[in-house]
Amino acid sequence: MKTYSEILADYVSNVTFENIPHDVVEKTKCLIIDTLGVMVQGSDTPWSLILLNYFQECSGRPEADVVFHPVQLPASAAAFVNGCMAHSFDYDDDLASCHIACCVIPTALAIGQKVKASGKELIASIVIGYDVTVRVAQTLDGDNLFGQGYHPTSVCGTFGAVATASKLLGLSREQIVNAMGIAGSFPSGNIEWLTDGSMTKRFHGGKAASEGIVASSLAKNGFLGPRSIFEGANGILRIFRAKRKSSVLVDGLSQRFDILNSYIKWYPCCTCNAPAVDAVIELKKKYHLIPEEVKDVEVRVRKIGMLLVGEPLEKKQKPKTILDAQMSAPYCVAAALLAGELFSDQFTMDKINDPTVLKLARKVKVIWDPELDVPGNPRPAPAKVIIKMFNDRILEKRVDYQKGTYRNPLSIKELKEKYSKCIGRRFPEEKSRSLLDMIGSLETIKSVDKIKLYKDEDSSAMSG
Repeated sequence: MKTYSEILADYVSNVTFENIPHDVVEKTKCLIIDTLGVMVQGSDTPWSLILLNYFQECSGRPEADVVFHPVQLPASAAAFVNGCMAHSFDYDDDLASCHIACCVIPTALAIGQKVKASGKELIASIVIGYDVTVRVAQTLDGDNLFGQGYHPTSVCGTFGAVATASKLLGLSREQIVNAMGIAGSFPSGNIEWLTDGSMTKRFHGGKAASEGIVASSLAKNGFLGPRSIFEGANGILRIFRAKRKSSVLVDGLSQRFDILNSYIKWYPCCTCNAPAVDAVIELKKKYHLIPEEVKDVEVRVRKIGMLLVGEPLEKKQKPKTILDAQMSAPYCVAAALLAGELFSDQFTMDKINDPTVLKLARKVKVIWDPELDVPGNPRPAPAKVIIKMFNDRILEKRVDYQKGTYRNPLSIKELKEKYSKCIGRRFPEEKSRSLLDMIGSLETIKSVDKIKLYKDEDSSAMSG
């Protein structure tokens, strides 16, 4: 009997661009566009700059670009920084309670540049990385990981990054098995940042990307890892107390591509907030709501939503940091109800401390509704909003699939709108458009090491 690592290694070895359906290729390009946008938006955040400065001090062989900054670092370091940038505003895509792009796409870009991979090879490596990440996340169950104090992105993304890096580095089947085994010593990522809104959440995607590159590089050089890293007596499935049958890890390999279900976020905040924000914005538009006439708001969420965005209520109603606000249903709902939208501009300290927003946030209560704990894989993340007006009118709205999910996807126009909001303030329109055009025809690019994305006016956004 093959171990799960061996089955996954067969999959990583065998998939090529020619095996990938057209709709999967197109979705992959959409996710690259989205991720580059949120990377640029997160490129000058304090946490990203701290990481960048640290790795510059460490120096090392220049192998891959840091997005937005005219800097090259070793591939693992560049992936770490770029992954942090991608996750800086909680604006990167999501599936199975796991952010995937911030782990996989920085890995692909860094190793792709290092080995001068083609656009087709880059696309195939990203598709593979998504599949592995999602299967690990589904098997371990994101809600289960959160309940144990782990961040699924950091735990599961490492294995997706291994798959991506291994593919681009040309590892043999046996080397991929070892890389998976080595990676099993890395997964972690504590969610104690929920307590004080500190920075550690921000680098979890970059951490996973970097570790995936390290594991794959070690395996390429002969380092050995346990073959039974998933199902073994001390393997990942046991350590993280997997709640689902282990076969979920390999079910449907080469038959379905989970990247198709990953959704592009419309709001820069925790996923658990998005359905409620959708509901509030729709109610505001439909009934021309005036916030001052709102008596109170009840937000009903899944059980996991209470952990992430609902409790403790007093803290969620008065966030202290940007991350606090992003992880707060009261803040996000209040900000959306006031503005009729929710974008990064509403996650500044000035906005977070705005008395008008805080006054409305104090009217927002969050409760767990067991009826919203819908099973499924990928499961919906429903929420229900009940708004009570001072005139005794009651307005209700339930949203099962928020804007951007696979059942309510963004249009290409909306994707470009988000991209422009993220990147347009930092680059001239011509440079932004040239990058879009390049990604749109990525499969024709012979070497992705020619892709450049710099902030200075003298450098081109893309060449090649």
